[in-house]
Amino acid sequence: MAFRDINKNTTNGQRDSVHGEFGLCEDWHSVREQVQVWLNDQDNESVIRKLLDGITVGTKWNKSSQIDETLLDNLLSFLRGQLVYCIDKVVSSSYLTQEFLSERLANAGCLPMFGFPTRVRNMYTRWPRSGNPWPPSSGVIERDLEVAISQFAPGSEIVKDKAVHTACGVVELAPQGSRVVSKPGFVPDLNHGNPSPMGICEHCQAVVYLPGTNNPAPGGVVPDIQDCPICQNHAMRCLDAREPRGFISTLSPKDFEGSFDWSPRSSRPFLGIKDINAQQKQVNNVCISSFADEIISINDNGGKGGFDLQKAKVFDNNYSGVYAEDNDGQNVTVGGPSFRIALLAKRHTDILLVDIDNWPQGVFANPTTVEGRSAWYSFAFTLRMASAALLDVDASELDAGFRVTNKHGIPSGSAFLCDKLENGAGYSSWLGQEENFKNLLIQVTDDNSISIFSRWMDIKHSNACDTSCNLCLRDFYNSMYHGLLDWRLGMDMIRLACDQNAKVDLTSNWGHRENPWQNVVGCTTSRITKTMENLGYKTHINVGGLNVYIHKRPQILIERHPLWTDEHPVYQKIVMLIKEKYPKHMIIPMNPFVAIRRPADYV
Repeated sequence: MAFRDINKNTTNGQRDSVHGEFGLCEDWHSVREQVQVWLNDQDNESVIRKLLDGITVGTKWNKSSQIDETLLDNLLSFLRGQLVYCIDKVVSSSYLTQEFLSERLANAGCLPMFGFPTRVRNMYTRWPRSGNPWPPSSGVIERDLEVAISQFAPGSEIVKDKAVHTACGVVELAPQGSRVVSKPGFVPDLNHGNPSPMGICEHCQAVVYLPGTNNPAPGGVVPDIQDCPICQNHAMRCLDAREPRGFISTLSPKDFEGSFDWSPRSSRPFLGIKDINAQQKQVNNVCISSFADEIISINDNGGKGGFDLQKAKVFDNNYSGVYAEDNDGQNVTVGGPSFRIALLAKRHTDILLVDIDNWPQGVFANPTTVEGRSAWYSFAFTLRMASAALLDVDASELDAGFRVTNKHGIPSGSAFLCDKLENGAGYSSWLGQEENFKNLLIQVTDDNSISIFSRWMDIKHSNACDTSCNLCLRDFYNSMYHGLLDWRLGMDMIRLACDQNAKVDLTSNWGHRENPWQNVVGCTTSRITKTMENLGYKTHINVGGLNVYIHKRPQILIERHPLWTDEHPVYQKIVMLIKEKYPKHMIIPMNPFVAIRRPADYV
C-alpha cells in the first residue's frame, strides 16, 4: 500500500517480480523515507489495521477480542518502529543477491514466498543478443545453485541437445530494454575483497568463518595453511569462496557422439553452520537445538582452493563482470591477473542440531577419523529417514550432515538436519520440540513390523548388507556419502542417543535380537576372516570375545568396535593378555569398518 500511494515507478521500465512491485534493491534508499512517513501517518492507520485484520483470518487471533487487539498493536508497533531497519539490513546484505526488493525480502523470510525460492543459476551456452524474451528460450541450461557449483564449475561438461558444452567461467546477464548487459559474475565482485572467507580443516573437517580480506586470493598459489582452532592441527585451508550469479560455457560446443566418459569436475560440497547460541534441550542422551541459520556448500576444486579465474573477453569484446578459466576455445579468452576462487552456495533455512551428551568409557565418534565421520553421517541420515517417515514427507525435503566444534578441548561432532527449502518449511523446528524428537527416536528403535529397526535388522537385509544399500541408508541424493554410510554404525549412534548406558560392541545382543555386527565378524567363514587369512594372518583366535589375528611378521590385529578407543576397558584388558602371551609381537587395533572397505590398511 505504501508503494502504491507513493506512486513511484521503481522498476525503471524493467520486468516486475511476482513477489511485489517494490522496485529494485538499488532504488530502496530513494523511497525509504517516504515509506517510513507513510507508515507513521495516522491517516493510514485504519488501512493498516484492516490489512492486518485480514491476514489473521483462519488463525487463533481472528476476531478473538483482547488477543486480536494485542497482536494488531504489536504488529503496528513493529511496522512503524522496525520494518524499515529490517529492510535496510536485507538490502545491504552481501549474502542475498536478488535484484528486486520484493524478491530479496521474500528470500530473507520477510515476505511470503510465492512459488519456490529462485536459487536457480543459468549457464549460457550461447551469448544472448536480445533482452526479449528473457530468460532466453534457447542457449541456456538451468540448475539449482547447490548443483550448479559442481556441474557448472569451470572444466565440467554437460550434454544438451546432442552437444557437449564445457563450462569455463561466471557472468550475470540481465535485460536492459531490448539489450543484454553483463554484471559481475560473483558476489562480492572480484574488484573487492571478501568480507567472510572460509577455512576448511583437512584433519577434522571443521568449517570456520575467517576475518575479511581487502583483495581476492591470487591465482596460481596454493591457499595458506593455518592452525585449525578446532583440532589445533596445522591443516586448515583458507578459501576465498564467493557465490556465482551465473555461468558461461566456452561457447564452442562439441558434437555428442553417443559416449560420454567425462564426469563433472567437482568436490564433495562441505556443509557447515555458524556458531549459534540457541537454547539446548535434553532428550534422553542427546542435546538438541533448533534455529534458523545458513547452510553452506563449497566447491574448492578437489582441495586446490578454487579455480584460477581471469577477466574474459567474449568474441573479442570486453564485457564487465565476466571471469573465466583459461580454456582451449576461441570464443571466450582470458587475460590479466588470475584469482583463485572457490564456488559457494548459501541457503538460509531451519536447522536441527543433535549432539550426543554422554559417551560410555572408551566409546567416541572422533570426527578426525574416517570411522568417526562415518558414524556421524550415518547417524544424521538415519535421523533423516526417520524424520521423513514421521512427517510423512519425502526424504529429499531434508538435508543431513554433521559439523565439528571444539568441546572440552577436543574436536567433537554434532549431527544436523536442515530443511531443503529456502527459509525453511518448519520441519526442523517441529522436530526440535522435545516430545516430537522423542517420537523421532521411537520411530527408529521400536521393534515393530514397520519400524526402521525391524526392517534393517531383518535377516534378509542384515545378512546381505555389509555396509549400506538402497534398502537402508543410500539414495540418489546422498550418493556422495555412500562410501561412508554404515547402517550398523547409524543404529549404534541411535542406541547411544536413547541410552548412555547402551552396550556398544560387536557381540552383545540388541534386546532379544542378535548383534548385527556378528553377521560381519562372528564366524570363521566371515568375509573379514577370509580376508585376513589372505593377508597372511593364518592364526585366528578369540580372546575375551574379540577376534585376534596373528601374523608371522610378528604382528597381531585385535578386532574391536569402530567406535572403541584405546581407553576402552575391555580392549585394554585384551591387550594386556596378548602382550603376556606374545611379548615380541606388535599389537594393532583393527575394526570391521576399515577391514571391509580398505583391507590393504592391514597389509
